[in-house]
Amino acid sequence: MRNLVAGLLGLLLAGGLVAHGAGLADARGLNPAPVIPAVEGGIAPAVALAAQGVVVPPALEDIEEMCALLLGCPEVPLVPPKRDFGECVAYVQSTLSSAEGLKFSVPLRECGLQSNSCKELRECALRGASQDSCKGRGKGKAVGFCDDEGRALTCLNEKLVQIRDCPRFGEQCSARQGQATCTLGDCPADLPADGTPTCSPNGQKIFSCDRGKLVSMDCSAFGLSCVKHEGKITCAAGAAPACDGKSAPHCKDDEQVSCVSGHEVKVQCGKSGMKCATGADPGAIGACVAPPSDAGTCNPKAPAKCDGTSIEYCIGGKTRSYFCKGLGFSKCGGKTGQVSCLP
Repeated sequence: MRNLVAGLLGLLLAGGLVAHGAGLADARGLNPAPVIPAVEGGIAPAVALAAQGVVVPPALEDIEEMCALLLGCPEVPLVPPKRDFGECVAYVQSTLSSAEGLKFSVPLRECGLQSNSCKELRECALRGASQDSCKGRGKGKAVGFCDDEGRALTCLNEKLVQIRDCPRFGEQCSARQGQATCTLGDCPADLPADGTPTCSPNGQKIFSCDRGKLVSMDCSAFGLSCVKHEGKITCAAGAAPACDGKSAPHCKDDEQVSCVSGHEVKVQCGKSGMKCATGADPGAIGACVAPPSDAGTCNPKAPAKCDGTSIEYCIGGKTRSYFCKGLGFSKCGGKTGQVSCLP
């Protein structure tokens, strides 16, 4: 199923619900994202690439399957980046074809891009927690608690919507005021108590204090390092060449080269059969441009629609059709703006 997974894993959602898309949570009052190593016991290729500031866009087919599963599978504690299939595919593909791909949700990469069925996606996302953990919890509002294994769970309307596996990363679950998170214990005396972020001594994490507890953002899970750039603490491709940001993003053959947080980032559009974007183009996908379509262009803002058991939508200036039954779904359905495959 995943013909480019080896070159993609490493980035993420879903941020506190972190992350769907992608980014890092605001450093002040930071809640640690559910960062999960892309490959147990080793470093995924994309993590190593990210350290060098390299982004390899995924195959569009992989993104389609990921969005079909995220939107169509019931009882999965992962938040889709968009509620419509076409919008989901466009958002994820655009993000992973740009410098923002360095910080895309790790859980979505690991579970979404590697799962081949609802069962696989659900098991990956649950991280060993019980699907029934939230019975009687979260009626009307999100509520967090620590389960018996030390995981931080978030419930909404008796549904499990987020899991953070604290013990997996040497952290402990802390539940306060109806919210649960992972911490590293009490804040050390030399860390600002007001939530001001700082880099960990090994340069792999962003540390900050949250009501007396030490919380962190693990930059190394993305293949990145903690750096201070223009007075701000952030995760960046620390091993990539330094840059001053004076040059606008530009094309070098089929790569787009830009400067992000003081380090060079290259988006290798050519690796996915695309070209570097040089300006406004109906086929633009992030920093790249899709090959021209023999059938002409379509309106990227047109909503996805059902065509029998397939979803028809526009991306990169091309009309595409996704066959829902290919992943075991029975039909295409949903109102305008929320079209997806359905069980």
